[in-house]
Amino acid sequence: MSDNIVICGSFGFGNAGDEAVPLAIGDLCDAIGWKPGIVCVSRYDTPALPDVIGLNERYAEERRQQQGVPLLFSGGGIVENAAKGTILKCAPLITELNPSSVWLYAGSVEFGVRYSWPIKRRLRAILGTFNGIYVRDVLSAEALSDIAPNAQIQTIGDSVLGMLPSDGGVPFPFGSEPYIAVCLSPRWKDNREWTEWIVRELTDLARKEQIRLVYVPMTGNYDDDREEHNRIATVIAEQAPDISQHVIMDTLRPRQISSILGNAELTIGMRLHACILSYSQRTPCVGISYHPKLFGFARTMDIDDYFLPVAASHEQHNGTYGYHFSPALYDAGALVDKSISAMKHFPFHMLSVYRTRLSAALSLIHS
Repeated sequence: MSDNIVICGSFGFGNAGDEAVPLAIGDLCDAIGWKPGIVCVSRYDTPALPDVIGLNERYAEERRQQQGVPLLFSGGGIVENAAKGTILKCAPLITELNPSSVWLYAGSVEFGVRYSWPIKRRLRAILGTFNGIYVRDVLSAEALSDIAPNAQIQTIGDSVLGMLPSDGGVPFPFGSEPYIAVCLSPRWKDNREWTEWIVRELTDLARKEQIRLVYVPMTGNYDDDREEHNRIATVIAEQAPDISQHVIMDTLRPRQISSILGNAELTIGMRLHACILSYSQRTPCVGISYHPKLFGFARTMDIDDYFLPVAASHEQHNGTYGYHFSPALYDAGALVDKSISAMKHFPFHMLSVYRTRLSAALSLIHS
């Protein structure tokens, strides 16, 4: 049997948050003196990245070579109220690979949706065969407790909290000029009120702090953040040409992003893993919670005060992934106030707690 582990998740399409998961697990393994080969299997049939194994027949031989090793389901998209969720989609791997053990490791559970009884039943049956169930945040634990009330569930944090940054290779110079990193996603790109709000907040913040805005994409070729960054930066340039801005157009790797966010004064993150990578590098972050998963991270790390909106429905909105933008929940000046407060008072006291939990779970898997 090889000294590999197989990690199954939403890999293979260049989303930095997803692609950071196996890197982080490798770093966490190194920290406990375990150096397994990391083999990534995607929940998608044909991933675009070359080092990720898909589910279709093209990859059958590559999968066969991983028989008998530990199998981890990790990252985002693990438990969903849909057959495309990783555990349901990839359940045949458990039979195909005959793994030595099976784990939910720092996995997500979709919160704010109602699970159908057939899916609950299937998930319970599959999870009942697992050696351990570790979720990444408190809302995932809450949702999974409803699905599988008899399961022994532990919250250990997001694995990306354990990823090391790049030690070089950041594709452009910053010098010593301070900057705020901005990581938006195109979720609300067609909402005029969102555009007006975020433009006003970023402009006011940059002016008050006399600081540059650097737009950092978490994903490029698919669900491209750069389009939204260009759109918002263009409006700001037209309305406030005195604001210094830089839109990164390179497609960045996870460790590069971690380095860039780690050198920022603050990250304003709409992408979950922009906030996680910042937090892991002890850079204050302010989250814009378009989806419950950002609230899940905030509550787990005890940083609720630095995420917007302050109040949001537990239920996701119909017809969208997460929430619609509602100007009633985003007061004028709220992002500016939270950002200035974060740069002065942001807490990191839970970072060591969850890094310890992540490592302890891996030690158990290794044993």
